[in-house]
Amino acid sequence: MKKEEWVLTNNDNFRICRKLEKGLYELYETRYINPIRDADKETDVYAIAHDLVCIGNIDEAVCTFYGYDSKEAVKEHFGDQWERVLAEWNFEVDSSSSHNILMINGNPYLTWKKARKLICQLSGFTCDLFMNSMMRKKEYSSGQYRFYYVPESKSVRIEKEDKSEIYLVKSGKEMDDLIDMRSLPFRICQYCGLPKEAGYLYEITFFCCKEELEPYMDDLYGEGNWRRKCWGEKECSYEYREGRESPWKEELIHYIEWK
Repeated sequence: MKKEEWVLTNNDNFRICRKLEKGLYELYETRYINPIRDADKETDVYAIAHDLVCIGNIDEAVCTFYGYDSKEAVKEHFGDQWERVLAEWNFEVDSSSSHNILMINGNPYLTWKKARKLICQLSGFTCDLFMNSMMRKKEYSSGQYRFYYVPESKSVRIEKEDKSEIYLVKSGKEMDDLIDMRSLPFRICQYCGLPKEAGYLYEITFFCCKEELEPYMDDLYGEGNWRRKCWGEKECSYEYREGRESPWKEELIHYIEWK
């Protein structure tokens, strides 16, 4: 049986999953651990978990933990995806075990960016958030545009509500090029991978909400080394510092709408 492709199933912890053969799944994800403080900067707070999960070896207690009486109940509720769902549940329960945590040069601790990059290197997964988000969503709407994932061509069809304009893209890079060329009224969120009509622009990087921007700030500067000032429901300015004793500097982040 041919291995299936990796799918990003949870962007919050960058969990990827693929089916190796019937009843056997491979998974990676980042795991948040207690912060390790280095002087006045918080660093290396993530580890990488990896496991092979055999559906036949999963205890029924895992089903009970997630509110289902048995594997059959999970199968009835999730249909064709029940094995993958169950594999993910088992991985969630077991991924913090020491035997599932990868040691990188004798040390498990990594920053979020390094952990995500290393997962991609180890697995061969292509970190294309837009395409992977659409693989999960299948259909998505952003204002006057609708997006449909086409599994046969592994692409996304983009059309207006009246179908007057239709595009087909096979990667987030193609989507970015299309946005740049035609000034389409949305951007692709760096965190969730979906097209949004409004959010926070940091240089050329776009986040659709504060809740998705600010973990990035933690990773970039360290917790406690950035702050925001808001003067409206969404409008904010951000400042950062290079250390506890360093002066605050203004960061060029602003809220923008393309509607």
